[in-house]
Amino acid sequence: MNLNKNTSRIFKFVLSLTMAMAICMGSFIDTNRIFKVNAAGPVATLTIHSDPTGGHWGLPTGQHSFISIRNKLKRNLNIFNYTIEPDHSMTIGTNPSVCGKGDGVYINAEAWLIKYKGYYKKRVSLSMDIDSAQLHTVMQTIRNFNNWSEYWNCSWFAESVWDSVAPTSLTVSCGTPPTPKHLADSIKLRKSHRIATQIGTCDKENVKRYYSSGQLSSAIDMRAVLRDAGVR
Repeated sequence: MNLNKNTSRIFKFVLSLTMAMAICMGSFIDTNRIFKVNAAGPVATLTIHSDPTGGHWGLPTGQHSFISIRNKLKRNLNIFNYTIEPDHSMTIGTNPSVCGKGDGVYINAEAWLIKYKGYYKKRVSLSMDIDSAQLHTVMQTIRNFNNWSEYWNCSWFAESVWDSVAPTSLTVSCGTPPTPKHLADSIKLRKSHRIATQIGTCDKENVKRYYSSGQLSSAIDMRAVLRDAGVR
């Protein structure tokens, strides 16, 4: 038996195992750094919203669906490099490309439109408190579903994010084809639903595109966007 050779193999194995554990630990630490959540009990309130009024392409599809997250902690909550102050919120939804920033997830666009243009007045909403593990799942789902198309649209995104953590008693469906109208009808079946529930204080001037890399775009001038689209 070559003792030196076996000792060398054992050393290499231990070193490889140590490096693997270090990589895993580093990934875990990095995840916490991204989400900056480490608290027992509820850390946020997750709400799904869907406005069944109006439509697109001459069809009664409804207007838009999205989610909002309200910080329940007594300290700042950092999500994807975006800071939510205590008892403040952010809205998250998918849209076709705005200002050339690509189809997918945008934050606070809905908050801006509600505040300054009176959009989504008849939205139907459903809320639940979530803990840090559930918030992690929500954020990972947002990363995975960061896209938009006419079929895989805002209602499909909102349902996917909500149902990733909702108990069976609160799951919803955006129907086939997915539409805000179908989703709103599903939300209405839950006794705890509300009409035009308050979103909470949002940083409405910070409308941004979220990229799955974890980066946010520069702030989008929503007034210019609507002006260019011929909306007053």
